[in-house]
Amino acid sequence: MKALKIKTLIFVLLSLLTKTAFSQEVFRLNSNWNNMPLNDISIPGTHNSFSNHADIPFQIPGTLNAKLSLAEQLSRGIRAIELDVHEALISNRLVVGHIPTEHMFNASKPFAYFLKIVNDFLLTHTNQFLVLKLQSFVPEGRINTELQKYPALLKLLFIHTQNKPIPNLKQLIKNNQRLIIVLGDKKYGSNLTQISTRNGLSNREDIYTAKNYSKGPSDADLFDTANYNTSELGGSSPSDARYNNESDRLEEFCVMAWASTGKKPFRITVDYPSEGDVFKVANNLNNNYYSVKGSVQTKTGETLPSVTWNIHTGTSKKSILLQNKITAGSFSFPLNKQYGHLNLTPISDTFRFSPETVMIDLNNYSKNNPLKFIATPK
Repeated sequence: MKALKIKTLIFVLLSLLTKTAFSQEVFRLNSNWNNMPLNDISIPGTHNSFSNHADIPFQIPGTLNAKLSLAEQLSRGIRAIELDVHEALISNRLVVGHIPTEHMFNASKPFAYFLKIVNDFLLTHTNQFLVLKLQSFVPEGRINTELQKYPALLKLLFIHTQNKPIPNLKQLIKNNQRLIIVLGDKKYGSNLTQISTRNGLSNREDIYTAKNYSKGPSDADLFDTANYNTSELGGSSPSDARYNNESDRLEEFCVMAWASTGKKPFRITVDYPSEGDVFKVANNLNNNYYSVKGSVQTKTGETLPSVTWNIHTGTSKKSILLQNKITAGSFSFPLNKQYGHLNLTPISDTFRFSPETVMIDLNNYSKNNPLKFIATPK
């Protein structure tokens, strides 16, 4: 009994010491999300998921992006990963790393090593899905050849048919289409178009300025947020990640990006997922926010390519006021369950809109009735 008390005390002390740095939360798919289409779900993801000492022991200083191995990232709940694929300089085999070196520097691992981790995870966890982004620096056919060595994995591929509705989570799991590959190639790529917030920023404070929420209005299927800053060598630091991934800051950034672009973040991409609370933020966006959807159309039913908005959401406790934000004609805006109301006002020099403005709160909101604004030339 005494030994047990000592062990308990040690555990508590360790928990207190690591509480501010390491996320204690994990991300698990929730059955309440089953009927939500993919572009209504936020999932935690990692930037340069391969770049850790556990998977690639030798790393040039300044190139690390994680402490957790790829397998550990997946077990904690990371559901979107990124791999940089190169041809090795000497053997020409496909390797994953920041640079295509092997042998002398051993700064990479075979592509097959990481594919096996993905394969084993999805075959073991039959109720989970994964987004695999391949940043390819090799001819398209070489990626295909390597993927074909994993027929069980390829059976899990989801490839979207253009102009069809984006499936919900329940459909993907039921149809066993649980792997989404983001790749320019037409054979194995998902065909889901994606845009992202700006990335490649070296100063962490630059991430949280309005100009970096989006590259502009887009009708892309999915929207990703890049919540990391990198050195010239592609790496980051735990202290920067701790700042970027702090739960309130990260959640506010995701909500602001959502409101500014009219698209809910799908992948929340971070460095060092063990720092801060990316898992908590993804869970909060899925559990505590509604997606208020709709479109702005002409009288003949054509959706406008872009719309400028004035947006106000929240209460005196916590509010967001955005002006002159430009989105695509089809939109999704955040409505928070705790603070909840949303005012939407489209503005234009060439169109008048009916209704002129809409106020939504939890008492009159129905996700089954998308909003519709009609645009008439002035």
